[in-house]
Amino acid sequence: MLRERRRYFRHPVKMPVGLIVGDKELKAESTNLSEGGIALLLHHALPKNATPRLRFTLPGTSPVLEVETEIAWADLKGYVVWRFHNVPASSQELLEGWLNNQMEQQIPGSKDKLAGPTPRATQ
Repeated sequence: MLRERRRYFRHPVKMPVGLIVGDKELKAESTNLSEGGIALLLHHALPKNATPRLRFTLPGTSPVLEVETEIAWADLKGYVVWRFHNVPASSQELLEGWLNNQMEQQIPGSKDKLAGPTPRATQ
């Protein structure tokens, strides 16, 4: 159950995000992040049916993540939620680890529960 909770866990985080659309890179700011996607506040209009790659660095880390996306929903105020697609394994691992740490801060003990039961020592 906790794994499901982590899967849908949305961590509020403000960080700069680049949207690569064709040969242009637009700037946005994230509002929250999960394993499957990210919510952004955009200050620019995007072409209809845009599927940009997003480029960002998780707070406290140094690797730049670049992921393919599609729009999950958007509103007229500039908020857009993007679903991630084809996330490289190394980026997925970094994202899951970072989110696990954020969840642990909000729900102490959650890391241990995500790891599952500890095997018993054989005698």
